[in-house]
Amino acid sequence: MVLKTIPFDEFYSVYKERKSNGKGIILDIRTPREYDRGHVPAAKNIDYYAADFNQQLSKLDKDNAYFIYCNSGNRSGNSLKLFKELGFKEVYDLRGGWMWNKKGLLSLQ
Repeated sequence: MVLKTIPFDEFYSVYKERKSNGKGIILDIRTPREYDRGHVPAAKNIDYYAADFNQQLSKLDKDNAYFIYCNSGNRSGNSLKLFKELGFKEVYDLRGGWMWNKKGLLSLQ
């Protein structure tokens, strides 16, 4: 099981590797309003503050690799415990979130 917060360079390289092997899903867990103001082109939006956040996560394939980010890294970092409780095997949280890594994140597809 791998659930950890990592810097952008590692986030980028691990994502590219997993994606080339047919795995690797980017989750933007900001609000829809934040998401609409700019997001990773390949990112799926699941709002951390939504009442059904846990339910939405529980429907995902637990064997895939997930790359999560929020605006500053706070929500995504806090959500790692939930990913663990739900049985996810591989989740990478982006240190600093969208706010500090926007340029790099926009290059992920």
